[in-house]
Amino acid sequence: MTVIDQLVPDHIRTFEPYYPSLPDHVLMVRTPVSDTRIYRMLLAQGILIRTMTVFRFPNWIRVTLAREPEMKTFAKAFEAVLSKK
Repeated sequence: MTVIDQLVPDHIRTFEPYYPSLPDHVLMVRTPVSDTRIYRMLLAQGILIRTMTVFRFPNWIRVTLAREPEMKTFAKAFEAVLSKK
């Protein structure tokens, strides 16, 4: 199972492809390391996510679901970042 399969619940996957005119779908993902560290590592690869510590969810990130090509880019970068933890 790929990271994107793990991140995207079945009920959201049924809306593929994701259309920019639809309301955003958001995932919150618990990370095994600091959300700030994940943020910085993804930002270095041109991927912008939201850290959730300020909302009292330490080590969680918020990901807005986009079209499939963007989600594949995110999944690949996220896997790479987690492998470096």
